[in-house]
Amino acid sequence: MRLTPKLSNKSVVTRNPAYAYRTVNGKTYLTNGSIQCHLNASASFVWELLKQSITTGELVNTLAAQYHLSKKRAQKDLYLLIKTLFQAGLVYIDGKTCTEKVLDTSKPKMNFSELQMKMVKEVIKERTLIKLTLELTYSCSLHCRYCYASAVSGNMMTLEEIEDLLEQAADMGVLYLTLTGGEPLTRPDLIEIVKKAEDLGFWTRIQSGGGSFRKDIVEGLSCFRHVSFSVTLHGADATTHYSFTRVPGSFEKAIKGVQLLVQNGVPVTIKQVITKHNVNQTAKLADLAKDLG
Repeated sequence: MRLTPKLSNKSVVTRNPAYAYRTVNGKTYLTNGSIQCHLNASASFVWELLKQSITTGELVNTLAAQYHLSKKRAQKDLYLLIKTLFQAGLVYIDGKTCTEKVLDTSKPKMNFSELQMKMVKEVIKERTLIKLTLELTYSCSLHCRYCYASAVSGNMMTLEEIEDLLEQAADMGVLYLTLTGGEPLTRPDLIEIVKKAEDLGFWTRIQSGGGSFRKDIVEGLSCFRHVSFSVTLHGADATTHYSFTRVPGSFEKAIKGVQLLVQNGVPVTIKQVITKHNVNQTAKLADLAKDLG
């Protein structure tokens, strides 16, 4: 639980812009790249009202009219919702963020995988398409032993085709967009693709093998609010990594890429394709990730 500012009818509530969201089938799904949650229909109605700064007094009046409630009941329900949204980090109250935390041991906490599976089961039940993985190219500077992309060839989609596809996906309710390949960083129009995704409200994760980072691309992507990276490392040392990529120097390039992302404030995670040849490196990779920030 997090400490919440005292609410009054003059309190101003605004969304936390770090979250991307999509409302579909009356529910709103939100993520900041690491945390995901969803709002029910009535909370989604309030979230829609928060497109611009609004006072709790104005919200109370709107809710009372919408749901035929007394203002007293509407205020009670609204204050509870706003406090919950604030403690979840979804809104600001009078410009204040939820930085102070108080340990709440009254309820057992769900771990990340449990939260993910709960959402997955829900969207499957409701037949909601919420995630899309888009393979931008077959091109890659690495030759990973397990990768099917290197055995495939063909024409890439044009920028216009990708933009049309993204517009359709947004209309269908997709929130999570993964850009992969091959190596997505080899697309000369990657920044244009990500800009289109940002404009359409996606949370975009770029999945990279780490062999094609350039400073100008990373700096360009750092301007977007709803973008994160995952970089594949097969082991915590160069020898293990080379045995998979079959490209000398690829480990050092990937490490420099991660450092460049961190320096430019782009959220990044490290991924590992686990096999019997590198499973003994997993704990060391976790330590390396921590060291890299």
